[in-house]
Amino acid sequence: MNLDYDGIDLAKLIRKKNRDSFIIFVTSDSTKSLEIVNNQITPFAYIIKEDNLIYSVDDELKRVIQQVQMKIENQNAQNYIVVSRSGKEVIRLEHLNYLETVGGNRFLTKLNYKREERFINKKLSELRKELPANFFKEFRSYIINLNNISSVNRTIGMVYFKMGSFWN
Repeated sequence: MNLDYDGIDLAKLIRKKNRDSFIIFVTSDSTKSLEIVNNQITPFAYIIKEDNLIYSVDDELKRVIQQVQMKIENQNAQNYIVVSRSGKEVIRLEHLNYLETVGGNRFLTKLNYKREERFINKKLSELRKELPANFFKEFRSYIINLNNISSVNRTIGMVYFKMGSFWN
């Protein structure tokens, strides 16, 4: 940067103002990572240039920017975008009642919406890590959207969802 302060100083200033900003370090000095950790900057990414050439990071920078875009898109409570084995999938969270494993295919998950069922080429265990906190994730073969539950009957083991659907 050739200024009176370096990228770490700038990142510390940004972090003081905004804990949630996406900071991406692009550097040829791999020894600075320890200083970044010690200053608790928590960057989104740390990319090292090979031979101090910026074009050496082009693909990596594009990948990181795509990750930032996906994270921003996923902050929208209406939709959740996941990368599955068949590409990007949009999960409509407000209509999703529960997810379940598909017997005989560990890479396939069934999405049970209010009015339809869909399948996604992704393990339920991977989705468990990605879905927001309003999903109950403690069952082995199911994930339940707590926002869509209208009532629970513990005596017979039934969960009733809004729009009249149920889960047993």
